[in-house]
Amino acid sequence: ALLTEVSVSDPDPNNREKAIQALWNSAADNPDSDDLKSQLEKSRNDSDPFVAELATKAIADLEHLAKSRSRRAD
Repeated sequence: ALLTEVSVSDPDPNNREKAIQALWNSAADNPDSDDLKSQLEKSRNDSDPFVAELATKAIADLEHLAKSRSRRAD
């Protein structure tokens, strides 16, 4: 919960970036998490372009992981 809070509301873009990276890393175990994707979606519109880009990449990566796992399960 703390990471999601920091990822969208910390005034320092470096802290938001680190929180998104930590969320992204922790999500590898559960790439289908709708809650996490919802939080990352909020960061896609961050005022800092690097933070916004990182959130976009994290979402794309999680979607790719989820699809890969789904194909393997079939």
